[in-house]
Amino acid sequence: MSESKNDFVAIASESMEIFRVEMETIDRISRKISGKTSRMIRVVLVFLAVISIYLVYLTYSMSQDLSAMIGSLDEMYVEFGSMSAEMGQITAHVKSMGQNVHGLPSIAQNMQYLNLDVSDMQISLDAVSQDMQAVDTNVGYIGNGTSEMSYRFANVQRTVKVMEYDIHNMLRPMSIMPR
Repeated sequence: MSESKNDFVAIASESMEIFRVEMETIDRISRKISGKTSRMIRVVLVFLAVISIYLVYLTYSMSQDLSAMIGSLDEMYVEFGSMSAEMGQITAHVKSMGQNVHGLPSIAQNMQYLNLDVSDMQISLDAVSQDMQAVDTNVGYIGNGTSEMSYRFANVQRTVKVMEYDIHNMLRPMSIMPR
């Protein structure tokens, strides 16, 4: 029985040795897998951290843009209010223009009457212009007569000056005489 026990112990011992070698191999392989898995997890965690930081930045940027957009919308809302008031004024002006346009036919008729009156005035002014030409001709005759009279008055004036000179010369001997 001892031999069979020894055989059994040898077989068990050999099986245990094979089992130990296989377990060491599995342990080595599992350490390699564990190392690679740890590195992959670290890379994925770093990658996720970078993506998270980038998402936080994008969220912050989007919030800033949304704030600016909301501010612009508030300004637009105020402008829409003033535009509404201005549109009311424009509507009132257009209505006023419409009422004024209704008066245009009577204005056009009055303008036709005015044109007729201006035509009559033009005819009258043409007649006055012709009469003024006759007056200009008469003034020309009077001007010629006046220049002739001026010439004669100049001659009379020279004659009076000569007479004055002569009288002065005639009176000179009297001023020398004693009185």
